[in-house]
Amino acid sequence: MKNIGIPFKTFTLKSAKLSVCMALLAIAFAMVPLASHAATYYVSPSGNDTTGTGANSSPWKTISNATGLMSAGDTLILKSGTYYTTSNSLCENILSPPSGTSGAYTTVKAETNFGAIIDGQNFTEYTSCPYPVYINNKSYIRIEGIKIVNNSSETALRIANSSYVKVLRTSIKNGARYDATYGNVVVIDSGSHHVLLEDAWVTGVMRYGVQVSGFDGTGANKIIFRRVVVRWDYTASNQPKAAFSFYGSVPPLTDPTVSDVICQNCIAIDTNPGTTYYAQYGGFINNKYTLNNKYYGSMAINIITSGTDTISTGFHLGSNESTLTTGNAVINSLVWDVSGSGIIAYGGDPAGTTLVDGVTVGNASKGVSNSGSTLFTVKNSLFYNTTSANSGITTSDYNWYSNASQAQGTNSSTSTVNISRITETPDAGTGEAGAKMGAFIKYRYGVSETLWDETGFDQLTTEPLFPWPYEAQIKADFSETNDPPSGSYPATNDTKRGFCADGMRLSTYIQNYLNKANVSTWPATPSQNVLRAP
Repeated sequence: MKNIGIPFKTFTLKSAKLSVCMALLAIAFAMVPLASHAATYYVSPSGNDTTGTGANSSPWKTISNATGLMSAGDTLILKSGTYYTTSNSLCENILSPPSGTSGAYTTVKAETNFGAIIDGQNFTEYTSCPYPVYINNKSYIRIEGIKIVNNSSETALRIANSSYVKVLRTSIKNGARYDATYGNVVVIDSGSHHVLLEDAWVTGVMRYGVQVSGFDGTGANKIIFRRVVVRWDYTASNQPKAAFSFYGSVPPLTDPTVSDVICQNCIAIDTNPGTTYYAQYGGFINNKYTLNNKYYGSMAINIITSGTDTISTGFHLGSNESTLTTGNAVINSLVWDVSGSGIIAYGGDPAGTTLVDGVTVGNASKGVSNSGSTLFTVKNSLFYNTTSANSGITTSDYNWYSNASQAQGTNSSTSTVNISRITETPDAGTGEAGAKMGAFIKYRYGVSETLWDETGFDQLTTEPLFPWPYEAQIKADFSETNDPPSGSYPATNDTKRGFCADGMRLSTYIQNYLNKANVSTWPATPSQNVLRAP
């Protein structure tokens, strides 16, 4: 035998056993599949589903094809352009990604914010192609920077039976069919929890712009709307309507099917004025049985409408269809220029509570009106130029009235009110325990991108609210010509009204609302105000 240069002593019994063990380990490792790594794919209106590989240089063409090839934790980048669905049967561009995991969200995002546009034509509710964005029985999903337009179904973005979903930086225009009876643009539906809609805006046709729905008794809870702007334009529906709706269970159901929902710095603004409305409720409404839903730093501004069963209020808490509603609250929020009362309530649990704390109401028929049976507390609030006195209040304490004849309760103030900014009460802190009387909306509520139960989700931060993020894009989207189809009401739609008028922008329109007629005297647009990220 040829000597290969290895000493014989190497081949001992001990070394032989070690060699066998190492061989067995190698076999074992070979049998364990390698951990999969999240992939990033691309789609483009000019791509190709047949020859494309999903790479940046070779994108697929349709969203449906791309999401069908994704795995949990993958990322899909939507290149700029418009994604059309040519027929309901083909449904090429429905966005319905797979679930992710708690450690790796499945993400779908526009390569450029608002550059990826999903056209909603040819979607039809209750078909296999129902909504442009449909998340059903999913979890751990992020959607970022998309725009939805021209939807032909009753809802543009629907989340049902899903959890841990974040929808960020989203624009929706005409997100519901104009003659849909229940044309609710964004719906967080029964069975959902831990859902966030942040830095989003809705305009055009709608019944409700944003809705949490739990009327079938299944329940929806721990939902956050953060910095969402809704402007109501028109519809043909004869159903009750508003910018935001928390729609609970319908009697005889007794479960609180919409509970623990919060609006942080949300805005209902510049509703299309008209005199032929049917059931225009106004800015924010809690329908049926709702529990522990709260508004922080939110605003209802310039909601002037009239018509049959139209109340046009800022915040509508509770419903005369439920005697169980309780725990709802409006805190550090603003109502200015509404046709009806600033805040109203019906029904409610006789042993329950409703709270109004640190609110400013100006130019309304009444500050607060409660015709329900819930225990209603109003404190640390400012009422300016209201036609009638508050009514139905159980406890009224530390409130400021510009009309001394309307003062009520204890520790009230009737000193002269000199307001320069409707978002910032002039009170220095003469309310309960040094609190300000009236709203002081200057900072953001909630740490950006946090879900309910995540650190900072319910904090009042020190980050300035103004300039409003993405306000240049909001104004551009809201200002586009959008004429109502025949049969809609109102019959006309001036898309350049309110903050969309020439020379205006959302931040200074709100902050200088009392001087909006003198826009030429406003300060120049700051450079950071063109497109400000959160």
